[in-house]
Amino acid sequence: MVPMAVPGLVLGLGYIFFFNAPGNPLNGLYHTIALLTLCTIVHFYTTGHLTAVTALKALDGEFELVSASLKVPFYKTFWRVTVPICAPALVDIARYFFVNAMTTISAVVFLYSPETKVASIAILNLDEAGEMGAAAAMAVMIAAASAVATLLFMALARFTERRTRAGAPPPDERRDMDRDSILLTPGPLTTTLRTKLAMLRDWGSWDADFNAVTARVRASLLKIVHGEDTHVVVPLQGSGTFSVEAAVATVVPRDGHVLVLDNGAYCKRAARLATMMGRTCTILPFDDSAPVDPQAVEAALAQTPASRT
Repeated sequence: MVPMAVPGLVLGLGYIFFFNAPGNPLNGLYHTIALLTLCTIVHFYTTGHLTAVTALKALDGEFELVSASLKVPFYKTFWRVTVPICAPALVDIARYFFVNAMTTISAVVFLYSPETKVASIAILNLDEAGEMGAAAAMAVMIAAASAVATLLFMALARFTERRTRAGAPPPDERRDMDRDSILLTPGPLTTTLRTKLAMLRDWGSWDADFNAVTARVRASLLKIVHGEDTHVVVPLQGSGTFSVEAAVATVVPRDGHVLVLDNGAYCKRAARLATMMGRTCTILPFDDSAPVDPQAVEAALAQTPASRT
């Protein structure tokens, strides 16, 4: 908060006393554009700092913990996560510094040289010299430049904010993602961009919206099997193996008999689960690249009581 408390004139005089001292190793910065820039940044630093801190506080505190657990260097997390999310705030800070640098006088009035004379001080000198027309023209140019820069900064800030909220890639890349190959293997290994964007929203199991979606899913599943009048749907969260285990444990009675058409590792796992849960299990090897042999299926079913299949 110190830069906001110190008047610009006091700050400029302090820079003169410090940087103009012959024994100061930073004396070479005196009467340079670098010193003018440094003085302007320090003069208006408070607002930019508070804006940045507010943007950083809005970030999820788990970002650094997740990156650390994944052994991702902190600078990669900063560049790939922190900077994009805070981009709108960074644009606003740049706009604030630009507009104020165009009009500041008090902090830099003693620091300029003939080669680095800022426009605001030139207007002041022209006005004191009685050249009202030239001073007015330069003032209009400063106002116009500030207005154009502000509009550009606002457009850039809105663009970065939309990109951050959407979390979506550019249109060309989005079309390419929609054309990605779909792997037809057990489990949703590949999902559409629409599904991925929908997953960006957090759903709490106690939210009314979540309960409404769950109710619609349960009703739709009952309509598929025409069981609205006799059955209810209870969603179970878990992997595909979890679902197979739940189905066998709840649907097949303890003295029931399960027929497994074995065409790979997942079927072998289902048979093993059924056996571990005490159900009688018949395994029929099945090549999914060849047509089903009806006689083999009938022979396997003949070993199982119809009422318990």
